[in-house]
Amino acid sequence: MKDIYLFNSIPLNSHLKEITRKVKDELLKSSNRILNENSSDLAEELADKYKQNAPSFDYDSLETTVIPRNVMHYRRPVMTHFVEYKFPFSGDKVLLECKPSTAACGIGYPVVVTVIGDKIAFEVNSQGIVTNGGQPMERVKMYAKAVFDYVDFSNESLTESINEWNGTLKEEIEAAIVDRKAQLQDLIDKKKEIEDGLNPFT
Repeated sequence: MKDIYLFNSIPLNSHLKEITRKVKDELLKSSNRILNENSSDLAEELADKYKQNAPSFDYDSLETTVIPRNVMHYRRPVMTHFVEYKFPFSGDKVLLECKPSTAACGIGYPVVVTVIGDKIAFEVNSQGIVTNGGQPMERVKMYAKAVFDYVDFSNESLTESINEWNGTLKEEIEAAIVDRKAQLQDLIDKKKEIEDGLNPFT
């Protein structure tokens, strides 16, 4: 269980740069494979390993729970209802914390959610008793709708950037493999040339 600022902690570009660094590190450690394996096949394997899976949310399985709780109001405890919204998600968990390059909607301040396994939960303070209907219930629904709009708009922007990045990943990895293979082969050829030059019988 972890509390996060949903789509508002890590710039997406920073996260993708870190993934790119990991790919480069793996290539530096894979000299033998680069020299001996098919470049396209190796690139496809690494692209599949490092591709990013944008989050997807299952609102059809949304759970709502009313939680009675005492809060202090003018130094006195007052009973109020909080409403918890919980729903499943799929995709890479770290991307829930990534801030898209552009976002079409905001609610003015970061949304804090709790990640519990493969579910996301957040609470809304009704500032009243929702079972009485009226203003507390409408207040909760209005705020919850704003949160879900924020989730959808932010994820739409993030998914677009992720798909674009994934779409060029194999091509860029394969180009890096080809360059690395040429460098390695050049080192091998130079080493052989030096060793051959040390042979007194040639």
